[in-house]
Amino acid sequence: MDAFLHSNLDFLLQDVLEVDTVIITGLSTGIGCFLTALGAIQRGMAAILVSDACATYTEDRHEIALEFFRKNVGFMGLKTTEEVVAMLSR
Repeated sequence: MDAFLHSNLDFLLQDVLEVDTVIITGLSTGIGCFLTALGAIQRGMAAILVSDACATYTEDRHEIALEFFRKNVGFMGLKTTEEVVAMLSR
């Protein structure tokens, strides 16, 4: 489920905190994480999905979801935890 759906998350992030990029981790790589990333993008924010900080029911499903991101969702960042930490440390 998209974390933005039926919530005030968009208002809090953009209007209150002035966030322009979200970093997504969590469960259900191919559904919850993916839909939340798309929800952020649809609302004008950049989204980074942290590949090794997401999980789903099986490793195969997780890898299939990540491969889908790599091939089909070029506008969304796919990074590892190490890459995100390095990016935030700059």
